[in-house]
Amino acid sequence: MEVLRLTRDADMADAQLGPKLDAVESVTPDVVVASNPGCLLHMRRGATARGMTPRFVHLVELLGEAYPPPASRA
Repeated sequence: MEVLRLTRDADMADAQLGPKLDAVESVTPDVVVASNPGCLLHMRRGATARGMTPRFVHLVELLGEAYPPPASRA
């Protein structure tokens, strides 16, 4: 899928947002993961406007939480 630029393809991005958020809302997840920062921000904004409460995070952020670096050895 082509990455949608929020400035140039705003109408197309907004048209896709509704069905994506409908799908998220139908399963009531605790966390929604996206790998595209633009999509993540757009979905987070739309979810907030709908009053949705899942946590929206980037894939790398979630992996960083799941696999934290080892404690430094002093």
